[in-house]
Amino acid sequence: MDIVRTTTAVVGAAAAALAGWGIARMADVALTVEQGGSVREVGPWAVVVSTLVVGAAATLTQLVLTRRRAGLRWWLILAGGVLVLSLGGPLAATTTSATFVLIGLHLVVGAVLMFFLRVRPTADLAPR
Repeated sequence: MDIVRTTTAVVGAAAAALAGWGIARMADVALTVEQGGSVREVGPWAVVVSTLVVGAAATLTQLVLTRRRAGLRWWLILAGGVLVLSLGGPLAATTTSATFVLIGLHLVVGAVLMFFLRVRPTADLAPR
């Protein structure tokens, strides 16, 4: 796996999420969610840090799974499943507009990571 491509993908996903967060704030959408009976604001640090953590997890699972036959296919299935499950989080938003923005952020991060982290197996990883 190319470290430059991987780093660019993860940082790019974080930048895209942060840009989406900034656009939402400029549009005066309060990104707040209800957690445990209290309302919390989704701030820029939460957006960036969570994207970097998810990007690191995606990279590690991709490294492990693509060493096996049909590993890329399984990684894409796993990544898609995690993306679908992550869409449950924005349902805790306190407003409809915040729900749609947070769903959009999840979809952007997932799409960027899935597109740029996918790799084709090289000759040394191909089954013999």
